[in-house]
Amino acid sequence: SEGMSRDIKNMYALLQKVAGDIESLKETVQNMGNRLSTAEDRISTAEDQIQQLESGMQDLGKKLEAALTKVHDLENRSRRNNIRIVGFPENVEEEKIPELLGLESSMDLDIEQAHRTLAPRPAPGQHPRAFVVRFLKFQMKELVLRTARAKGTVKWNESGIHFFPDLSRELQAKRQRFAGVCRRLRDKGVRYRMFYPAVLKI
Repeated sequence: SEGMSRDIKNMYALLQKVAGDIESLKETVQNMGNRLSTAEDRISTAEDQIQQLESGMQDLGKKLEAALTKVHDLENRSRRNNIRIVGFPENVEEEKIPELLGLESSMDLDIEQAHRTLAPRPAPGQHPRAFVVRFLKFQMKELVLRTARAKGTVKWNESGIHFFPDLSRELQAKRQRFAGVCRRLRDKGVRYRMFYPAVLKI
């Protein structure tokens, strides 16, 4: 009888200990749940902040792209009256342009400014620097380009000379994408025109 009573007491004590351990475990689980909930809230907040930052970066990217487009447009408009002559010999001046194109030698082209591109002067036998000519009137610039295109081949002492609109690198790259199409159109005798900034019309 005493042994049974002792066993019951021991079992009761064990049950109390187990109950205490269970309560402690419940408290630990609850604390972990609270921490997990807090962590989830922080993660959610961080994700929202990241999304806002990404949205802000996209907005800034669009604004930057728009600003660069505007800068490039202003740059090209400032070159509106310019032509770039490639292959123009170093010792030949802009006064020779009418003669090169078969125009009246006394014709006044209304040239405002003419200069070589900013590069070291080439050694004898090397390719000359490009020659940039700015006209006072847009119509005169267009006349020179049309005359050069109509003439086809322009030479000075057997040196080939080419006339181009003076465009920024960015716009040149855009127009260069049409090079293959333009070549095929020329081969087929199809007339076309390239409009500003880079619009091909047939």
